[in-house]
Amino acid sequence: MCHLILLMPLFGLAVFWILPLWIALPLYILILLVSGILYYAIMKAMRTPVTTGAKGMIGLVGKIVENNNGRALVWVHNELWHAENSQSYQTGELVCVTGIHGLHLNIKKTSDFI
Repeated sequence: MCHLILLMPLFGLAVFWILPLWIALPLYILILLVSGILYYAIMKAMRTPVTTGAKGMIGLVGKIVENNNGRALVWVHNELWHAENSQSYQTGELVCVTGIHGLHLNIKKTSDFI
């Protein structure tokens, strides 16, 4: 169905067979303008960054809620996540999500990015 939108100017050529030229030409120009606006909106939507799923989590800032023996609980995006880490973190410290492995976050201190 979405491919039919891309073929709209081609289908619009049929107005030249049905209507007189003085009506068909402005109508076809209108069809071209509408399809150009649609193409622009489609391309803009395709270039928006991912905001859901695992890829949407990367780069978010969270807060350490609890840290026990290299495992931490991190509050990110209104959810508690487990994070395995090699660094020591203090409760309340801000961290940045660098990746996700299964249901565990990879995190780094926000001071490492500054």
